[in-house]
This record gives sequence, C-alpha cells and structure tokens, in this order.
Amino acid sequence: MAEALSPAVQGALAAHRQRCNDLFAAARRGADLDPAAFQAWVREGIAPAVDAAAARRPAAAGAVLAALFERSLELVAQRVLGAGAREPFVTEGWLRLLPALPALLADDPGALSAAVVNVLHRLATTEGAQPQEWIAAMLRAGPGCADQAAFRDLGLVAAWRAGLAQYRDEALSLARRADPRLARIALGLDGVAPEALAGLLEAAAADPWRSLEEAREGPWGEPRLALVGRVGAFSGFGGQFPAPPLVETRGGAVHARCGGRWWRLCADCYGAVLLRRDAAPAGAPAAAGREASSVDASGAVRHRGLDAAFQELGGATSCASDGVTLAATIATSHAIYLVARR
Repeated sequence: MAEALSPAVQGALAAHRQRCNDLFAAARRGADLDPAAFQAWVREGIAPAVDAAAARRPAAAGAVLAALFERSLELVAQRVLGAGAREPFVTEGWLRLLPALPALLADDPGALSAAVVNVLHRLATTEGAQPQEWIAAMLRAGPGCADQAAFRDLGLVAAWRAGLAQYRDEALSLARRADPRLARIALGLDGVAPEALAGLLEAAAADPWRSLEEAREGPWGEPRLALVGRVGAFSGFGGQFPAPPLVETRGGAVHARCGGRWWRLCADCYGAVLLRRDAAPAGAPAAAGREASSVDASGAVRHRGLDAAFQELGGATSCASDGVTLAATIATSHAIYLVARR
C-alpha cells in the first residue's frame, strides 16, 4: 500500500486540484501519459520536494507543488523524468537535489528544477561526462548557495569539472569570483587551503590538459606528447558522424565536418565535446606554417615543438590544432583522436 501523502502535500493538492486536473487533461491530449504512472511520480518525485520546502517555509507548499506538477507533466511525457526516462541520471538528480535544497526550492521551484534538469540532461547525453559527480558536488555545495544565481554559477563550475569542456573559460572565471569554500567543493578540492585556490585556477587556465589535481602535485618533468582522448562516433550507434570525419582549424578553433555538417571541438583534461553548428564556420581553413602541427602517413606527430609516433594515427586523413590540442582523423574510424603536450 502506498504511503499516505503528508498534510502539507494534501493541502497543496486540494488548493490546486482544478488547475492540476486541467493541466493533466491538456497534457494527455498531446502525449501518451499513463495516469497511474504519473500519480506514482507525484508521490515519488513531487511530494518529497513539497514536504522539504514546506518544512522550511509552510506557505511555499502550494507554489512548489504547482510549479513541479506543471514541469513534471512536460518532462515525464518527453521521457526526461520518471520510470520510463531515457537518461536515469536526470531523474536521480531531481529526486536527490530538490528535497536537499529547501530554501532555494521555496524561493523559485521553477528556476531550481530547470537548472537541475538542464545541466543533468547535457551531462547525461555527453559521451564521457560524469553526471553522478555533478550530483554529488551540488548536494554538498548547493545548501550553501545564497540564491538561484549562486547555484547556477556553482552548477556550471561543477559541470565543467564533470566533463562539459565547452564551459571551461566561464567556469574558471566564475570559480575565481565564487565563495572560496563552495568553489573548492564544486571543483573537488575540499582539502585545498583557501589561499591556494587562485594559483590552482591559474595553472588550470594556462594548460587545459593539466588537471587541478595534477596542478597540486607541482611541476612536471620533461614535456612529451600523448594521446589524451578521442571523441565522436558512428551516427548509427548514437554518435555524430555517418562517415569518418575530417578536421580543420578555422577562427583559431578546431572544427569537424562530415556530410555537409559541422561541429566545433571543445576539449580539455576533464572532457571532450562536439558542438553542432548550424552553418560552416566563417573564414578559410588555417594555412600551414613552419611551426604547424602535423601527422604523417606513419603516425609521426609534430606538435608544439615536440615529436612522437602513434600507431593509432597511421594513415591519418586530416589534422588540425588550436595551438594547444591536435586533433587527427583516420579513414577507418568515426572518432577524432586528440594529442596534447603532457
């Protein structure tokens, strides 16, 4: 037998019953929504959040229920939330984070739920990203956030650390301005002294392929080239490319192209992301110069004044560099290989 709803949830439902019924009826006309399944979601996914907000601010119960009910209808229908969700980490983050942040939830349940869902959806659909790390970081940092803006800022910092490389520059900037204690939590640097944080952020900014954890260890030895990652896959298996892609440098950034479509590459030690572009990047491909990065037919690489050979890159079909990371493609793979100085 299902556990009875709390008085706070029952009162909020009673106050908003007609509105909720109307919203559910409208949603069912445009989507396959099972009444029993959604009722179960109200108990599992909405009621605990309403109870948490009501315990902090009783008058907020109705507004929290109404906001989460309306948002849930859309997201459950789209299979973003609930038992049938395509990406279970989004549901896990909703269930764990919303009740854990009652003050932020009571202030603006729509904004908080949107922030949680949006970040986790991006993490869950990004190859190699770590949504569970983001949830863990925000469970610890979130309660210290004074408002929604602080939560969003720290959420972006933690999202970079969890694999969304496209946010690297913004995350570093936000981390410098954030409360040092909360910034250290979001970055996984709890044991670092507050006065050491600025230096670690500067080190990370100077070298995208040196992690914050490695920066704590001090200087490296002699630099070398290493295969630091790969990104991209066959579209038939859920990837981006219907055929092996090619790469080139435009506007100082590495871009991939395949089948008339374009992607911008963002990559660092925490993750690699291909961002789809609506059109080809402006400008012509960068011309090779004397110091240009290169990969020859044997897989011999020259990059940033260093040389190395990688068997995986034999017969390379293209290469491109943004001055830090070398991207290379081969005819027999849908992946883009990444080489960097380490």
